[in-house]
Amino acid sequence: MKFNQINKAVAASIGAAALVAATATNAFAADTFPGTSYINNARPEFESSRWSEVAYTELRFTGCSSANDLSVSPTIYRVRNNWPDADYGEKTFTACFNGGTSVGTEDGLESGRYYFQIGRVDESQSKDNLLDVKKVVVDSTLAD
Repeated sequence: MKFNQINKAVAASIGAAALVAATATNAFAADTFPGTSYINNARPEFESSRWSEVAYTELRFTGCSSANDLSVSPTIYRVRNNWPDADYGEKTFTACFNGGTSVGTEDGLESGRYYFQIGRVDESQSKDNLLDVKKVVVDSTLAD
């Protein structure tokens, strides 16, 4: 391998490592929902993975932590191609910071693809506010 090729390979490796480091601050464990996952170092505007829904969604956060341990405000959205996504209103979760579980539900949903977005952490949209959630559950069964 020539010196120039080595430099390109090193540059590509450094670029890939930088990309991983840049995206690691908004880690989300699940690829698909419904199910259980967690969140590490999420900032406001963080978006979850998408899931398919027919009528009902329950979002549960357990074990939340942030700089001030005050609140997290998620909003559930329905994906609409070529239109702004449908917004189902921001919830404010506080119980998950005090050893409990915070729960938000939406009923009567249209069939489609859904996700949640973190709007605020500790009542702020500052990108400096980071959120960890030990357990995130998206449940689409109304029966429980």
